[in-house]
Amino acid sequence: MLFFSEVKVENTVAGSALLYRLFESLDPQSMLIYEFDVLKHSKHERKLNGVQYHYLRALSFLQANRFSKRVHVLLSLCIIPLVVIYLKRKIRNQPLTNIVTVTHGIGWLIAYKLSKKLNIPLILILHDEVSFTYRVPGFCQQFMISSFASCYRSAKKRFCVSPYMEEYYFHKFGVRGDVLYPFRSSTSIEYKSIPVRVRQAKQSIVFGYAGSIATPSYGRQLALLANALNDKGGKLIIFSSIDIAFMRRHGLLFNNVEIKSFLPTNDLVSYFRQNVDALFVPMAFDQETDVAFQLNFPSKLTDYTLAGLPLVISGPSNSSAIKWARDNTEVAITIGKESLNEFTVCIDRLLMDAELRIQLAEKSLNIGNHYFSFAKNSRLFENIFL
Repeated sequence: MLFFSEVKVENTVAGSALLYRLFESLDPQSMLIYEFDVLKHSKHERKLNGVQYHYLRALSFLQANRFSKRVHVLLSLCIIPLVVIYLKRKIRNQPLTNIVTVTHGIGWLIAYKLSKKLNIPLILILHDEVSFTYRVPGFCQQFMISSFASCYRSAKKRFCVSPYMEEYYFHKFGVRGDVLYPFRSSTSIEYKSIPVRVRQAKQSIVFGYAGSIATPSYGRQLALLANALNDKGGKLIIFSSIDIAFMRRHGLLFNNVEIKSFLPTNDLVSYFRQNVDALFVPMAFDQETDVAFQLNFPSKLTDYTLAGLPLVISGPSNSSAIKWARDNTEVAITIGKESLNEFTVCIDRLLMDAELRIQLAEKSLNIGNHYFSFAKNSRLFENIFL
């Protein structure tokens, strides 16, 4: 199997972690990984054991500050055939049975062209709506749309990250995909009960958040949450790689906001269970990301639900996480707009109602085990290689 993508395969966070978990149960001798134009190579200690990693830099010299967006895109598209020729030569002696890619950036298009050239089946992994990860000027949009349609229809397997994405592409392209939710690591510790602190009386409440702050809307929502918590004597703990300048820019410079570095999953979950009362999941309210957030799925829910804590999900009514919460009643408190009052009401409910906290925590733990278990989901992917 050849994996080719701009998304790294490493044991970290977000899409990289999802790929690491997807591949970790496969035979390492059967895999060949090409990371395409990544800013930094995967660190050795974060790689899959025994797997060959290769790095290809072809387009990274086309920095946006050197070229206009139009020229950047045109040069990128012109280089694709050369990259395909290069890859064909590099892997000519490899007994490949499948080419796997993630629909991110432009790497999927190279993988698609290579699969056609070599007549090797293509497996698509879809974590995000493709236009959200690689924006092109108007004159290129039709080319990208038609290329993606051909790629999607011709793929041997199409693994969509949510049922909402699968349904959307079915109506758009007329072929069915498989739903493969983000899932946990094979080494994740699954707890059998909720933390003791959930049942204890509260004078104030501590929220946790782990992940990047990927859109302006995420920053605004975290600032609203911090503000509402500050008024109630509460605290917000954020695990993310942000600095003071970023916090100032997003209005997060509150005394009750604490920033911590990312932790390995089991350490993060253990910290949450010991120190946090509820976990926050934002979905973007930004209009330009509307379709993307209707289709994608927040991977943080895989590890959040391990903690067995109440979930609070904020986002538009048509966003995937809000729809998931509606499909699984009582799994989370949902917030439907960027409003300080909405966040304050949510905090009051959690402070005053122990039964609600217990109900939400237990449902989160049980639903998480149902949706995101490693054994169930990895088997779905492994079966295509049997």
